[in-house]
Amino acid sequence: MPSIAAYARYFAVYCLICAISMHRQRTAALFFFSLFVYLFQLPASRAQQKERQLSVADSASFFQNHNYFIVGEFHDYLEVPPAKLELIKYLAAHKGVRHVFMEIGRAAASLYNSYLQTGDTSFISKPPLAYNTSAADKEFWKQLYEYNATLDAPIVIHGMDFERLEFLKVMRMLKSGTKDLGQTPFLRKLDTLHLATVNSTDLEGPLAEARADLARTPELYAALYGDNLAVIKYMLANENTYAKYKLRNKAMHKNVMQEVAQDSINSFVLFAGMNHTNAGDKNTLGAMLANDKYLHGEVANIAMLCKNCTTSKADAREPAKEFDGPVTYKDNTALMKRLFTDLPATIESTIRVGDKQVEKYSDWVFAVLGE
Repeated sequence: MPSIAAYARYFAVYCLICAISMHRQRTAALFFFSLFVYLFQLPASRAQQKERQLSVADSASFFQNHNYFIVGEFHDYLEVPPAKLELIKYLAAHKGVRHVFMEIGRAAASLYNSYLQTGDTSFISKPPLAYNTSAADKEFWKQLYEYNATLDAPIVIHGMDFERLEFLKVMRMLKSGTKDLGQTPFLRKLDTLHLATVNSTDLEGPLAEARADLARTPELYAALYGDNLAVIKYMLANENTYAKYKLRNKAMHKNVMQEVAQDSINSFVLFAGMNHTNAGDKNTLGAMLANDKYLHGEVANIAMLCKNCTTSKADAREPAKEFDGPVTYKDNTALMKRLFTDLPATIESTIRVGDKQVEKYSDWVFAVLGE
């Protein structure tokens, strides 16, 4: 349905045409032309802007009982990155959360943290990393960088997923002293490699080659990387679980808990695809974290819901769905309509919804609105 601002713009166009065609009063034409320009510059009505303000129903319970926030997200909607940013800011302000886990590898997390520290976009754009491909993604990182600069304790990005080819970029960045120390065939290739993309159908091959080269020449790697050798080893030790769904969930759980322990993390927000966060499926990352004794049951599982969201895929042929959400109930149109009609807050407890399917999937729902 068109917004109030849209109707105002249509009316302004109509008035402009009428005034110009009548030629009766020049002032009238000028007036309506000014109105036309002004209204077309309006980004959204006040009602639309209000819809985009994040609010949490029963926030006392939300914060008192939870320190670890797991969000089942959509990967391809333009409305998702700004919604994630608002949640990160909200949790940082109200709960002191500074650690953000994403569905990326350790190398990508390192590059994102380098960007957040410096503002140098070459860390994350050459080649573009996962979660930095659309205009909405790029705006997310730009605004997170700006927000981070205002914090005494900065936001830190953590990778929990398998390594993509950006690990080669990190290996090249951290390497030093190559002229005097000699090279292996792999290291020579590393120096001249051009990465156009971080994705590949063969991620295990380059990883296995790097691991084998390190195992054959540990002294050379120690000399080349110095204090950064531990970073390289940690990155290369990450298990490749590409296209291995169950193993991937287990590996992500292991990686999250490893970083929680080594960095003494006592609160975080985690974003993963919806299929990885279903609380009703014991094989998902969401269920594993909810049942992890180290987290003391302080996990809030949050599922995104989308209404009229816009796909970021350039080759999309189908119009956006009116509703999208967890696979177990997203096609229940009556339920989805009721959720967006009845929920007073952006984030709402599923107990208030009164539907067993919704309650089984997550503890909370996060409503994201398109135009």
